[in-house]
Amino acid sequence: MNEKSPKEKIMLGLLLTGMAMGALHADVLLKAGDFTHQVNTDKMELVEAKEVRIKGGDTLRIQLPLAGGTGYQWQALGPDYGPLVLKQTLIGRPMRPMPGAPVEQLFVFQSKAIAPGSSQQVTLVFNLRRPFEGVGTKFVQVRVVAGDS
Repeated sequence: MNEKSPKEKIMLGLLLTGMAMGALHADVLLKAGDFTHQVNTDKMELVEAKEVRIKGGDTLRIQLPLAGGTGYQWQALGPDYGPLVLKQTLIGRPMRPMPGAPVEQLFVFQSKAIAPGSSQQVTLVFNLRRPFEGVGTKFVQVRVVAGDS
């Protein structure tokens, strides 16, 4: 496997953590750091996660890295998230109080109820941008399949 640069190690990756949440629901967490790098040109960077499978009622949390104080934020491109509902977006505080210190932005999605024996899918797309600049050049994709099959 190719050795990744420190920037890629921070930016790229997928970490799935299934935790019991009651008897039937799980909490799945995706963190930047293990996403796979798909395209990297001077004009666009696309990072993609492996497919995530969840059940109706499960919570999907996606953490993406930011440089604090730069004005950049991740935006979940929508408004339709298929079998998911965007419940919350939070930006954490930096571990070190200094300009540009790394922080994480958290997106919390809840899976809608899915009919038994069926599934629905969506590809979530996040864009790193500043509000006054329009569409940014960095994108993260996460393919989500919700349901029993």
